Amino acid sequence: MQLHVDQEIFTTFAAPIIGVVAARNVNNQGDSQELEDLLRAVEKHTRRDFAARESHGHHPHIAAWRKAYKQFGSDPHQYRRCGTFRY
Repeated sequence: MQLHVDQEIFTTFAAPIIGVVAARNVNNQGDSQELEDLLRAVEKHTRRDFAARESHGHHPHIAAWRKAYKQFGSDPHQYRRCGTFRY
């Protein structure tokens, strides 16, 4: 397996952080109450975090992605998602 990153990424962004996850022999079947509880806790935290913002675009993670898209010359508002997003 090889990962190729265009040199323009390093020209456009001062210190990009690039991560890759490769998983083999993962069994995601079955139920785990421990994992279910962790998931629900993260969902609750995320709902509160986003609800506290003036808009989703003000969330630091989303704002960073929007800035990156704009630096690539793409308008993140050009292709809106379908449907609604509610908490």
